[in-house]
Amino acid sequence: MKLARNPNQFYDVEIRYYLQSMDNRELVLLLEKAFFPAQEGILILEPGTYSILGSNPKASLILGYDPEELKQISLGNLLARPDSIGGNYGNSAEELGISLLWNLRKKDGTLLLADFTINAFSQSPNSPLIFHIYQRSEIREIELRLYYLQSILRTLRLLKLNLRSLRLSSESTLFQKICDTLKENPHYSLVWGFYRREDGTDQILIQSDLDPKWRKNLEYAWEEKKSQSPFQSLLDGREQFHIYEFGSNVYPEWEEALVAKDFRRSLSLIIREEGKIIGGIQIISKENMAFDSGENYLYFEIVEDLLSSLQYLRIEKQRRETAKILQFQGALLNSLEVPLLSTDDEGFITYVNNNISSLLGISREEIVGIQVRDLLKLDPEAADMILLGSRAETRITIRGRHEVPFLLASSSLKDDYGNRIGTILLLLDISEQKKNEELIRASEMKLRNLFASMNNGIVILDPHGKVLEVAPILKFYLFQFLNVDVQDEFPALFPEEAEKGIRIKLEECIRTQRAAFFDFSMVLLGEEENYFSIKFLPLKKYQDLPVAAMLIFSDVTQTKILDRQLYETAKFASIGEIAAGIAHEVNNPLQSSLLYLEDLLEHEDPDPIERKKVYKRV
Repeated sequence: MKLARNPNQFYDVEIRYYLQSMDNRELVLLLEKAFFPAQEGILILEPGTYSILGSNPKASLILGYDPEELKQISLGNLLARPDSIGGNYGNSAEELGISLLWNLRKKDGTLLLADFTINAFSQSPNSPLIFHIYQRSEIREIELRLYYLQSILRTLRLLKLNLRSLRLSSESTLFQKICDTLKENPHYSLVWGFYRREDGTDQILIQSDLDPKWRKNLEYAWEEKKSQSPFQSLLDGREQFHIYEFGSNVYPEWEEALVAKDFRRSLSLIIREEGKIIGGIQIISKENMAFDSGENYLYFEIVEDLLSSLQYLRIEKQRRETAKILQFQGALLNSLEVPLLSTDDEGFITYVNNNISSLLGISREEIVGIQVRDLLKLDPEAADMILLGSRAETRITIRGRHEVPFLLASSSLKDDYGNRIGTILLLLDISEQKKNEELIRASEMKLRNLFASMNNGIVILDPHGKVLEVAPILKFYLFQFLNVDVQDEFPALFPEEAEKGIRIKLEECIRTQRAAFFDFSMVLLGEEENYFSIKFLPLKKYQDLPVAAMLIFSDVTQTKILDRQLYETAKFASIGEIAAGIAHEVNNPLQSSLLYLEDLLEHEDPDPIERKKVYKRV
């Protein structure tokens, strides 16, 4: 506070001239006598040093000092904030004569809330100053306190109104709005706060109407002097608010960082949610009476309002996100080519997509709210099945023209606790599927007839030799004799040598994925031996298996008999050919001999001896 002087309007020019001619000592004695009966306390101050030169009895009574004790001290000893005295006599003259509300420190150390004014006695630079003290009455103090509380209550009402009526987009916007609203209180000089982000960093927020340089001061003060600020006890402890008196030298570095010498008191509020710090608000006032303990409970409402608004903000964010998701899901469901609807837990339709409307030829507004069994004309059993998340088939009339088979595929909707809250139902047109099923059944019948007419036996085995399927068992005698059945260990039904061969060829077929062949003989009944040929064919993705093998059995007994007969016939033919060859080889020299003999017989030799030799030779 700067003290200055103002022309004294209580004395005329002659009296002022007379008084100015007196020295200060004479003038002080005169003033003490003049103000002796005054009802307000009067202190006569020396300009510049503000030392007390004199006083009246009322001032001694108010302050608890003897008149001589008062002369030993200065005005700074009486003020709760002596550093508020500043300036030079003669500057800011318009401030002289203004009534101020201040705390004065009595002799016993207690503070006294009092009104006081300072006036200059004359225009002379050395003229003493008159310090008027008006002790506050209890009624006046109550009036001021009520006015102060009303101001706080108006601010809180405005804060509640702003927080409820405005659409806040983020937590930082919420803290900013709180700072701007609290600044509307005329008793508050500066309001700022911080919001702690998810990554642990702090965002500084300050009232919007303040000079930007303050933001830099506060950001610097918070980053560099956070540990030396009034927030320290709040950040480290469990307290929710802290009232700090500037000039108490508890946090001198913080006061220096703020670069403000006219602040008197501050209120720091910390915002916690479930034990986690999410921000803080600090309100600074230039008034000594600010933030008295009597109204502390009101500041808890600021914290509660901020927490409620944060909760509302999160709910609103979640609602907007949910609305976006629902909007996207609605667009997605409407874009599906499959007719879809949803019901509540009692079977009443709550949603249908566009395909349902176009399929049935009924508007969505007409469909929503009716029972699904009535819309699709379901029997009670089918209705119960789809509401329980099962499947059912029905026939639905399309646009009132013809009936089409549909598969109703449903799934239960459940809440976070697992309770069923409804059903999603898909309507799948299975007319093409029905046609394909008819074609498959017809093809299957043809194959069965084909297998039944075959003289071959067919068995399908897994890679380990277990029977997966066998046909036709009734016409193929070997299968009847072995009594082949599904899940039998097929190779084990045969004699040891045949079993070994079947296993080797089965493994070869599965491994190489190529056809394999195996022939064997087996005595079925009596002593007659039967011959069989097996063709191994690989199969891929049969039933649930990645690979399998089909074995086609052929009874080649008659073929073997014919082969044997042909062999015997060929053998006898070969013997005949050999005999003919031998006869041919014998016949050739005999023919030559006979010809030569004939020549000898026809030879007529007159000599009987020679003739005898010829006969002997023949």
